Amino acid sequence: MNNYCMCEDESTTCASPMCRNRVVELYSNEDGLFEKATDEPVACAWYALCRNQATHLRSHPVLVQVPCCDRCGRKDRLLRAEAGKGEREVTR
Repeated sequence: MNNYCMCEDESTTCASPMCRNRVVELYSNEDGLFEKATDEPVACAWYALCRNQATHLRSHPVLVQVPCCDRCGRKDRLLRAEAGKGEREVTR
């Protein structure tokens, strides 16, 4: 189970000193990430235009933990490898 900051309600604040958003508890299973209180799937938030369901949380240098789908995770790893900031992923 993980906590993720969502930008909808300010009733409970995030632990981050720069964030004033609510914290929701997440759980994951083979189908992806879900919000514990509502059992609703969590959307990928890595890239703004992505509409896929998140499958995991990914570390972000500013936002800490962000829901991410497999497609966006692969894209980010490839972009970082091209920029020389991460491991190169070999695809065939």
